[in-house]
Amino acid sequence: MPVSTFRAQWTKKDDGHTVLKMDGPACPFLAGARCTVYAARPRQCGSFPFWPENLKSREGWDELGTFCPGVGKGDFVPLHTIRAQLRGRPSS
Repeated sequence: MPVSTFRAQWTKKDDGHTVLKMDGPACPFLAGARCTVYAARPRQCGSFPFWPENLKSREGWDELGTFCPGVGKGDFVPLHTIRAQLRGRPSS
């Protein structure tokens, strides 16, 4: 699918950023707990769950963990890695 077609169908502008349309309660590319486009996922997804709105408070982070099974699991992610993901760059 051409990028322009994908963007027209699946994205919108939000505060100057191109983001996925989330017309339902979950990502349109989520099948159960699996991403169906993982290898080509947008930057928005690659930086999840480290979005600013999820990092504002411990309570918010804990609430996210009630419905996102990966939050609070796995290896520790250093702050410099989180910042690099949010900027859309690989961490070093």
